[in-house]
Amino acid sequence: MKNKTKIRIKGVLRTYLNVSVYLGILLAMTNLAIYLIDYRAGLVLSCFVLLYFAITMYLYLRNKSVVLNELVSFATEYGQIQRQLLRELELPYALLDDNGKIIWTNKMFEQTIQKEKGFSKPISSIFPEVNVHKLLADALPQPLRRDGCRHRHGSAAFRAVRGHDRRRKHRIQE
Repeated sequence: MKNKTKIRIKGVLRTYLNVSVYLGILLAMTNLAIYLIDYRAGLVLSCFVLLYFAITMYLYLRNKSVVLNELVSFATEYGQIQRQLLRELELPYALLDDNGKIIWTNKMFEQTIQKEKGFSKPISSIFPEVNVHKLLADALPQPLRRDGCRHRHGSAAFRAVRGHDRRRKHRIQE
């Protein structure tokens, strides 16, 4: 037996794929109005509404798996390209887990630390001055202060200004 996993389409994509059904419903409501005006014209339009729904459902059911396969293929390809771009990035780059252990590095990071791919030690074993708890604290949202919201970007701290220009941020001198 095949183990099929059902993919649920959500959001704008679902609306886009179902727009022909929504238009068919609008056509059916128009058909009801035509019945009120002229019975024979309503019967003729009913034939076209049924034909429209038959063609729409046939195309929807026939092409749904093709569309889903194309979406999965695109997402997979996009992920591979993104991974390759990160791998080839000229800036040393590493991903760490919550404990500060290296889980992924790019080529430039490997050249910088002179280690090969797959090096999975804590970052503090390479850079003793890096404090994992400080990194995690910087990554967490800062508490609100009385004079505005506090934000961090790297080592610089910012706060949102209240008043006429709320989008402007000022650097906090620490």
